[in-house]
Amino acid sequence: QKSVDDDHKRDVLLLIAAGHTDPAPAPDAVKIHADVDVLAAKLSAVKRVERPLEKARHAWVHVVDGRVSVNGEELRTGDGVALSDEAMLSIEAKDASEVLVFDRS
Repeated sequence: QKSVDDDHKRDVLLLIAAGHTDPAPAPDAVKIHADVDVLAAKLSAVKRVERPLEKARHAWVHVVDGRVSVNGEELRTGDGVALSDEAMLSIEAKDASEVLVFDRS
C-alpha cells in the first residue's frame, strides 16, 4: 500500500500504478502485473491535462469528485466514460476536480 500526496498529482496526470509503461520516470508508481496504467489527477478549475493514447489501447476515466469535460463529454462526481480509437485523452476541469484514468489494452 502506498499513499500519494495531493500536491504530486495537482494539475498533472500522475502515474500511480504501472503495468504497461516503464515506471522508471515515476519512481513512486507501484508495479502491477496487468496491461494497464493507472493515473490520478487533482485538477484546479479550468486546468487541462492530456495523455496520448497508443493505437489499440483504451481509456476509462472515473470522476472521483467535481465536474470535468473528457474529450468534450461533460461528467460529474461518480460518472465514468470509456474511450476507444482516440489518439488523445483530454480532461478539462470545470470545477476543482479529482479523476482516475485507466489506460488499458
